Amino acid sequence: PHAGAEKAASNTTAPAKSAASKTVTSKPVRRKIDWTNGSYLMRLVRRGIRAADEEWCAKWNTFCEAKKIAAELGQGSHESTMLKEFLEPNMTMIYAKHWARDLLYRSGGSQ
Repeated sequence: PHAGAEKAASNTTAPAKSAASKTVTSKPVRRKIDWTNGSYLMRLVRRGIRAADEEWCAKWNTFCEAKKIAAELGQGSHESTMLKEFLEPNMTMIYAKHWARDLLYRSGGSQ
């Protein structure tokens, strides 16, 4: 009687594993970056700062010092051209950051 119960339990869990593996394997797709959208660019920079990513914050502070601009981010405080100048050379790094994934990637079926 116990073997039959174990077999029945394993049969009921197999489809759930299969469905879960299909969800995990759906590959995220990179979003196209609109380099003219200042609020989006600001969100990217701000997200790394709020995540307290030391590498990101150090790069931002160094960039701001070199450009003689304030490191504090307020609404509309930095021109999109300045944000683009910071972000473009750092895109390889930012694509690998967990805190940026939802801003840089979308699931296969959404925009």
